[in-house]
Amino acid sequence: MWQAYILICSDDTLYSGITTDLKRRIGEHNNSPLGAKEEARIKKLSRKDKLHLINSYPGKPIKI
Repeated sequence: MWQAYILICSDDTLYSGITTDLKRRIGEHNNSPLGAKEEARIKKLSRKDKLHLINSYPGKPIKI
């Protein structure tokens, strides 16, 4: 089951996301060098670069 969450970070910023495994995801935020950093990097990409990233993976993107 998907869960939406909002974290209050140690620097008092708020971070929101969605996951199927909240315990794992919080662990990633706290312990992984990628965690939220990779998400932040992707969010900063231009539309063109995001589409390029999507198309670089195998499989067909899902429109929602």
